[in-house]
Amino acid sequence: MATARLDLRLDEEIKAKAKKASALLGMKCLTEYIVRLTNEDATRVIEEHESIVPKQT
Repeated sequence: MATARLDLRLDEEIKAKAKKASALLGMKCLTEYIVRLTNEDATRVIEEHESIVPKQT
């Protein structure tokens, strides 16, 4: 069960697009969509940065 909160302000146009996308994906609410996107992107960024191996000279 999620217990942490994130307060967020965004442009009305961005919110409308996100709401539409979440509805098209059959998600129950905008929060579910935002959580999914955030988790997927954060995982990708972390994996990319942790897999970078410095060049040895």
